[in-house]
Amino acid sequence: MLAGEDAGKQRPVRRSERTDTPVGYGPRDHLCWVHRGDSAWHDAAVPFLRDGIVGGDRLLYAADKDEEALLDDLAGLPERDALLDAGQLEVRPLAEAYAALDGRFDIGAQVATFEQMSLAALADGYRSLRLAADLTALVASDDAVHWVVSYEVLVDAMGARRPWTALCGYDLDRIGAPAARAMCFVHPVHRDGEEAVPARLHAGKAGKWCLAGEVDVATHEALRTALATLPGAGPVHLDVSSLEHIDVAGVRALAALAVMLAPAGGLVLHRPPDVLAWMLDTWGDVPGLQVRP
Repeated sequence: MLAGEDAGKQRPVRRSERTDTPVGYGPRDHLCWVHRGDSAWHDAAVPFLRDGIVGGDRLLYAADKDEEALLDDLAGLPERDALLDAGQLEVRPLAEAYAALDGRFDIGAQVATFEQMSLAALADGYRSLRLAADLTALVASDDAVHWVVSYEVLVDAMGARRPWTALCGYDLDRIGAPAARAMCFVHPVHRDGEEAVPARLHAGKAGKWCLAGEVDVATHEALRTALATLPGAGPVHLDVSSLEHIDVAGVRALAALAVMLAPAGGLVLHRPPDVLAWMLDTWGDVPGLQVRP
């Protein structure tokens, strides 16, 4: 167990899947919820937070609204006012919760803030910090898509080892299908709605990252952005054992990452499926790339 984790408690298994329900998830689960409009978002956020009341979580709700409108969003949450008075529930406008200016925020500082809040919730006797945040307003441009993808990758690494449960909302009508696919791709659990996303990249066990599902043209851009975000202070370990398919462009993205990371230790692929192993073998030596079957 990592230093700073809740000693004496067994580490839960992270869920990695497509889903159609926001309930049944707990500490270290990280969900992306693609929706259409406020009503659809409320229909997911309220049950998600209600689940946290039962589980004994501290609750935080954020969206691009003022405090009064945020409270209106949670009108269907049982004992809302009592939870606020007791300090178990907090609502924050998105710009405040993410210290965002024109959609930009300090990614490292934001991840550190949520880590500190998660540990504080644990110290106060809660099971985890449970965050429901509609982040649609942060995805206002193509540059912002890359920015938020980078944030989601790094906060997922934090959430994989801390008492943190999160539901990230993105309105498909406002951010568009390509951005929605990118956000789903970097969450271990996602509801993709009408835009099926067959692959995902997320933090895994023992310091590894996991690339799972089917990597094809629909996920190339998200894959390149996510791979470029992976911390490179040493070798990056990527578990690809759950990869069902990857096309040539996807393999090129992995090779490019290995070359970029070569001075810091390179990229280590763990348990590649036969087709990927064969493709890499036919390419010969790639600087910085190691394969561990």
